[in-house]
Amino acid sequence: MNTLVKTAGSWLLVAVVWACWAQAPQIRQAAAVETKPVSAAEIRSLLATSCVSCHSGGQAAAGLRLDSMAEMAKGGTSGPVVVPGNAGASLLIQRLVTSDRQLRMPLGGTPLRADQIATVKRWIDGGAVWSATAEDRTAGGIQKHWSYIKSVRPPVPSVNGGSAKSD
Repeated sequence: MNTLVKTAGSWLLVAVVWACWAQAPQIRQAAAVETKPVSAAEIRSLLATSCVSCHSGGQAAAGLRLDSMAEMAKGGTSGPVVVPGNAGASLLIQRLVTSDRQLRMPLGGTPLRADQIATVKRWIDGGAVWSATAEDRTAGGIQKHWSYIKSVRPPVPSVNGGSAKSD
């Protein structure tokens, strides 16, 4: 009986060590993902998908616009929503993670997934960097693609001498 317990204990120890060894690459990979810096494009995409429909333009909810860093820095009626370098003090994170359905953003929408919230936290903790080129591509938060600009016919040029003849 004593030998059986020792043998079972040894096999149990081997199984635990093997399980830990097998999980090590996944743990290292997860740690690497969490330390990867968040790009401004990734944040703009997340905000555009989940926030900008209500928080952009002149009628932005609570006066908060999330379509540009300048507007985000101004904040809304509750004040600034991002404290660069401190996700815990940022109202944006507090509104994303609250359990109060009346306060949680997006209001009336599907809450962000845990990985999306973690991305926003990493972005804020990393200094909330928003590239200048992102601002250059938007004018007042609205994309100005050439196809949306109304074409204007230029005036007909005047010709010296009063008339123009073609040969």
